[in-house]
Amino acid sequence: MSAPVALITGAAKRVGASIAHCLHAAGFDLALHHRHSGDQMAALVAVLEANRPRSTLVLQAELADDTTPARLVGETLARFGRLDALVNNASSFQPTPVGSATPAQWDALFAANARAPFSWPSPRRRRCRQPVAASSTWRTSTANAR
Repeated sequence: MSAPVALITGAAKRVGASIAHCLHAAGFDLALHHRHSGDQMAALVAVLEANRPRSTLVLQAELADDTTPARLVGETLARFGRLDALVNNASSFQPTPVGSATPAQWDALFAANARAPFSWPSPRRRRCRQPVAASSTWRTSTANAR
């Protein structure tokens, strides 16, 4: 049986990298997304691949692009043949004092932090098992499959 697969957005550093290490240690194969953190992603993948070769897929993309979520899911399924968990960790942050943010800054933040997680293809449409929602993540389970 193949390993479970998780797609983690914003996986290259900080919380995303910690999640990647934890899931990888638990036996997951990983599709790891980043936007502009290529060096950090390369370092993370080197460590993970040293422990378990061919267990990662690197996905570089801008989540504010409406076509990105479906493309990332498609590439993950093409590589691993399954997708069991999605961790919406990516976010944009621009320190901006309240009252001075522009509509363009708001739109950019909203695109990455709210619209992108909302835009992921439905697990049911992708023939995944029953999703179990928890905050900004979902995990599928065969226990409740219909």
